[in-house]
Amino acid sequence: MSDEEFIKIPKFFLSACGLWPFKLTKNIAYSKLYKCYSRILTIFYICFIISLGINSCILLIKHDQPTRMFGSVNVLIIVLESCVKMLLFQIKNIPDMCQHIKENEKGILETDDQEVTKCYRKEVIYCRRVNTVQLMVTAVSCAAFSLESILKLCASEDMSEFKDQPFMHDIWYPFKREKHMPLVVFINMVVVVQGFFLNTATQTTFICLMIYASTRFKILHIRLRKFDVIAKKKHAGDVLFTVKELICEHQLLIGFVESLNKRTNYVMLLEFILNSVSLASVTIQLVVTDTTSSMFSATAIVTLILLQIFILAWSANEITLEGLNVADAISASKWYEQIEEVNQLFRLMLLKAQKPIGIRVGPFFQMNTRTALMTLKIAYSYLSLMMQKYEV
Repeated sequence: MSDEEFIKIPKFFLSACGLWPFKLTKNIAYSKLYKCYSRILTIFYICFIISLGINSCILLIKHDQPTRMFGSVNVLIIVLESCVKMLLFQIKNIPDMCQHIKENEKGILETDDQEVTKCYRKEVIYCRRVNTVQLMVTAVSCAAFSLESILKLCASEDMSEFKDQPFMHDIWYPFKREKHMPLVVFINMVVVVQGFFLNTATQTTFICLMIYASTRFKILHIRLRKFDVIAKKKHAGDVLFTVKELICEHQLLIGFVESLNKRTNYVMLLEFILNSVSLASVTIQLVVTDTTSSMFSATAIVTLILLQIFILAWSANEITLEGLNVADAISASKWYEQIEEVNQLFRLMLLKAQKPIGIRVGPFFQMNTRTALMTLKIAYSYLSLMMQKYEV
């Protein structure tokens, strides 16, 4: 294994979106070109959001095509969420935390403790599988979203029907859409591809950082349960030094989680709010749609949103549980056979471990599996309100 096993998938997608903060090569010209590419993508996203927002406002004012309106608003929410996350990624330097993983991975894999390396490799495989599922569902959603428009385009004898009907994304153009269809198709396909990369980049990064945090706590549990064996093998029987070393590791892990929370809490708040609205909007679209391709597209998007809600909630919940399980690991060790000074250190560590840590949703509450259920309840409330408002 290399020293980038945990971050391999996020690194690829972050690089493709212009969000990777570290040098990909020592070539100065290539680095400058990559910075230009990153800025061009940012300008492109801003222009697209403005265009999508203008068209959504026009549809809301007209209020005569509810199916189209809900579809347009839903796409606006998803794109806006992705772009705001991209902005917060850059402002909060979230990808920088991948460097912590890279710096520590080599040391973990080179340790002579087979139980530790086995645990780490197992979690790397688990992380890859979760990221692969996220990647595949995002790809299917993007493909399903594109399918209806592509089929309609192929079946059209001329482009006149696109004068009043959108192609793929329902956005405003500063020109007549039906007269410039090749350009319209190109713009929309670029948006779909970039949307796939951007959503996968942000979600896999969150998943990777969360699973890494819970993995490090699992490794700490292993070391705590056999601290006396580690003391004999590595420190000539100096139990006091070994325990102090484990306490430092615990403090570093708490610091990592607190740093992750500080950088991502408002991103999670954005996820919590917009996922609820988006889930309600796309569900209404699913109810009012009258074509098989539209139904397939809406179903794929609902599946993607639900998957993202539960993966993030589960991963955040694992951090909290593994943090609390430090106390169980200490209890399972032979702490009672040690001198009083060592026991005092363990008691302090127990007190520290009993304080729940994890990822918060903004400044409000800690993220866990109940957060996913809360998101669904709020989405249902939005859904009921929308159905009454627009008499669906």
